Amino acid sequence: MVTFTVWCVSLVAQIVKFKAVIVNTYRRLNRIILPLKYLPGATANLLDIKMESPVDLFHFKKYAFILFCLSLCLQLPTLLGLFTVTTPQQKSIYGSIEMLLIALLLLNGWSIWRVLKRKYATQGASYAWILEVAKFCFISLALCVMGDLINRNFLELYYQYGSNVEHTYLADSVWFFFPGYSCFIYAVYLVARHKNLSLLFVGYTALIFIGIGILSFAGIYKEGAGAYVATMTGGYASLISVMCAAALWLLKSYGWQAMKWVALGAVLAPVADSLIGNFWIYREGYFPGISYVNWIVYFTSQALIQQLPVKLSQLSS
Repeated sequence: MVTFTVWCVSLVAQIVKFKAVIVNTYRRLNRIILPLKYLPGATANLLDIKMESPVDLFHFKKYAFILFCLSLCLQLPTLLGLFTVTTPQQKSIYGSIEMLLIALLLLNGWSIWRVLKRKYATQGASYAWILEVAKFCFISLALCVMGDLINRNFLELYYQYGSNVEHTYLADSVWFFFPGYSCFIYAVYLVARHKNLSLLFVGYTALIFIGIGILSFAGIYKEGAGAYVATMTGGYASLISVMCAAALWLLKSYGWQAMKWVALGAVLAPVADSLIGNFWIYREGYFPGISYVNWIVYFTSQALIQQLPVKLSQLSS
């Protein structure tokens, strides 16, 4: 327990130090961008593009990668058996660190949105769609963070809706994950429409993956789960599968080279949820390792899809 505590304290210290780095960078970029709005139009536009270039926005890519590395440092030791997280106290500490990491990723997303808002403040309505994408990406992660908070299960709630499903709190988190991922799918839809992707392609790819999601859910569903759990998880299974369609919309809009990492992040979202659905909701037994693998895949997904507005800004410069 002493080793586990020392390790957690050390990791939290690094995370807190990193939070200050994000905040200071955002303030520094604001000091660069804010004065531009007071310059004459042509000069302001020229300097705006020069000063707030993709090099500046690269800071937020770097921060997302560092947060991913810190998250990996949290999950790998437990996954490899170097530490065990079994007592309620250990689970609370571990879950709190996970929430701190995802909250910092949310701060990074908020900073991306605000910096892009400053960047395009003097450039008219032609870039408004990028700001909408950035806004919905931030809202998406904010809602998912609330779902993450429920999934940490700090109140230790089990078997709330019957005796056949232990981790019923996972169904409750759908109230946040469903609208959260819906926001990201809508953000990608805005990108697709801006690139004049046909509604027919968008529609039939979405329907195909909804069908795949329904079939996947039917394959793991367990009798006696209860109407509430079945409705929440079944509906969510059909929605989260559309993230794969959204990945196709991005690739068709901008090509593989430009959008491969964001598309990968979109595909990883249903992968992460399929692990939880298969091993924690609709299967008997105890699979603690799945929780760590799920978080690695989930955090990677969120860190990658967060970069969509950054990538759009770079491609539009």
